[in-house]
Amino acid sequence: MDSVVASVCSLPDVREERVEEARRRMTHAMPDPDEVASKLIGRVLSDFVR
Repeated sequence: MDSVVASVCSLPDVREERVEEARRRMTHAMPDPDEVASKLIGRVLSDFVR
C-alpha cells in the first residue's frame, strides 16, 4: 500500500499534455456556447447518476 501511495504522490499536479491541448484549442475559434453547455450538463448528469 505504501508503494501505491508513494506512486500517486509522485504524480504531477498538472498534466502538461492536457494544458498543451487546451492551449492549442484556444488558438482556434472559440467553441460553440451551446456545445459547451451541452457537455457541461451531460457531465453534471453523469456525475449525479454515479
